[in-house]
Amino acid sequence: MNLFGLGDKKMCENCECAARNGSEEFKKQAIRRYYACMVNVQERTAQQAFMSTCALYKYVTPETPDWRVPKEVAMILNPGLRI
Repeated sequence: MNLFGLGDKKMCENCECAARNGSEEFKKQAIRRYYACMVNVQERTAQQAFMSTCALYKYVTPETPDWRVPKEVAMILNPGLRI
């Protein structure tokens, strides 16, 4: 999957590399950073940024069922959230 269409090419390369090759905590940090960049740098709406972040998460964790991806991303972005 090519995530370059979801945001800035350099930003996506950095986040994708970090998310695929790092430890679990490093992956979570890359997901958070990707979402923040989508909102702050790319000026996407929160919904657009969340959906792009879900696509990134599914790409780096293909074993996660599709129905579970939004919940996992929400928990990464807001660890205190009770779902």
